[in-house]
Amino acid sequence: MEIIRFAFYKRQGDLWGWLIATWTGLFNPGTPAYSHVEIGFFIDGKWRYFSSASKNTNSATGTRWLDEEVVLEHPERWDIFEVLPLRTQTEMIETCNAELDKRYDWAGIYGFVTLFGLINSKNKWYCSEVCYYIFFGIWKKRVSPRRLYAKLKRHIQDAN
Repeated sequence: MEIIRFAFYKRQGDLWGWLIATWTGLFNPGTPAYSHVEIGFFIDGKWRYFSSASKNTNSATGTRWLDEEVVLEHPERWDIFEVLPLRTQTEMIETCNAELDKRYDWAGIYGFVTLFGLINSKNKWYCSEVCYYIFFGIWKKRVSPRRLYAKLKRHIQDAN
């Protein structure tokens, strides 16, 4: 069976990452201070990562593919976890390609700080939301990198 990777970005000194990791940590105690996540697949002899980002190199914000050397330019800033997939890699890659070039979900990010988080779009994505959707095959709003980490940790424990 093929292995899937999740790359979790450790909160750095930037304000945006600090806000995301700190705020979502209130609802996910005991999880690492992650502010971004990518899902990785071994394709054509190399790791390629998919996610949505508020700032992309040389492109508009939103969903995109990046090669491992771009994502892990500073490997010390990332924690990498390998997991057994729930769906086939082909299904997940097809889902990535269907969601490719969709805009970043700023309203969904702002939904984290509203009482009910009702402002969230199924046509736009933020990182952990799209990674959750690709891996689990279910759209779920208000999934932070920290909440996704906790869900994956339970998945890994259940698989062992």
